[in-house]
Amino acid sequence: MGDPLYTIKNSFYLGAYNAAINDAAELDGQLGEMEVVERDTLVYRSYIALGSYELVLSEIRDNAATALLAVKLFAQYLSGTK
Repeated sequence: MGDPLYTIKNSFYLGAYNAAINDAAELDGQLGEMEVVERDTLVYRSYIALGSYELVLSEIRDNAATALLAVKLFAQYLSGTK
């Protein structure tokens, strides 16, 4: 089986952030725990690229996976909030 996140990664790296977000929504319930974290990381990085910092800051909780916390810190840095 191929990489289930291939289309999301491809869209993200090509700068098609809305497509990455939409493709990720279609994968609900089909991924393992580690793949879910990677998917969510790409989705939130897409939101950051679109300038939706507040959405990222409000949705990622303080007890989230380390990769997601790194994305949250990046959004915090770019938004200028502490």
